[in-house]
Amino acid sequence: MVDPILSLKNISFNYLIKNSFFNTQKILALDDVSCEIKKNQKIGFIGSNGSGKSTIAKLIANLILPDSGTIKNTFSSTFLLPNVLSFEKSLSGYDNIKVFINLMIHNPNKEYSEKILKKIIDFSELKDRIFDKVGSYSDGMHTRLAVSILTFLEPGLLIIDENIGAGDIDFQKKTLNHFRNNIEKRTVIFISHNFDLLKEFCDKSYWINNGKILDYGDTEKVYKKYTTYLNTI
Repeated sequence: MVDPILSLKNISFNYLIKNSFFNTQKILALDDVSCEIKKNQKIGFIGSNGSGKSTIAKLIANLILPDSGTIKNTFSSTFLLPNVLSFEKSLSGYDNIKVFINLMIHNPNKEYSEKILKKIIDFSELKDRIFDKVGSYSDGMHTRLAVSILTFLEPGLLIIDENIGAGDIDFQKKTLNHFRNNIEKRTVIFISHNFDLLKEFCDKSYWINNGKILDYGDTEKVYKKYTTYLNTI
């Protein structure tokens, strides 16, 4: 039996919404959620907007902390697309790439680092803008850079929330094709409404609704239950 590299047990989380200067309202986002991911699995999370999918993603990526429950993981690093990397805005895209190479590759030799650096720059299609400060980048350029870094540096767990890629359709297609060719030995969580994407990449999926896990299993079967439910409301 393969042990999970990620385990969420009895996770609950509330967003605090300030209604006025004196009053704060709790909005329940996750209610006693438990799930697990094994190494090299591609797991989907299915659900309507506001169901809790993106909250799970943020918890796994350590962007927020649960109100109760435990999260255990054994992977070295995790990143969430699209709001993934914290770039240093005063540095160029080129220098930011070098920072992440040093952070994510242990004891990289110069030749290997330069090879990865070139691949990331070429994939991003930022051309000469790669030498400009990241603070001058548009949102699309920022995401292109992040996607390109994670495409080649391969974190222990990659979480993709809604979309792969950024910018124009051609860049998204290129990113998808790269994933198709290189995803076998990666652990990935897909959070999406796109059934074709989920079906292609994820053998198993969780269905989450109103902050609760309602089902887990074969992606096609889970998605069918989800759409059947939508037709009843």
